[in-house]
Amino acid sequence: METIYRLTEKIDNYANIPWGNDDDVRAVLWDDLDDLRNLLPEQKENVMRDWKYKDTYDCTVKAHENGGKTFELLTWQNSFCLAILFMYYH
Repeated sequence: METIYRLTEKIDNYANIPWGNDDDVRAVLWDDLDDLRNLLPEQKENVMRDWKYKDTYDCTVKAHENGGKTFELLTWQNSFCLAILFMYYH
C-alpha cells in the first residue's frame, strides 16, 4: 500500500533531518497516519504485517486510546505523530 511506503520513507528520513516543532512533525506525518488509522481492521493487518514500524505504531495507538496522549501539552494529533518518532528514535 502506498501509504505505508510513504510513511516509512518519511519516518526513515527523520534520522537525518531536524524534526522542527510538533506542528512541523504533524504536517509531515498526520495525513498518512490518519489514513492508516482509518483502514478496516483486516486491511490494516495486511498492510502492517511486516512493517518495520508496526510495534512503534501499535504502542503509539495504545498510548493514545480513549483520548490519552503521550505529550499532554500538545494536541492529540500532534502527540500521536511525535510519539511515533520518540518511540522509534529515543
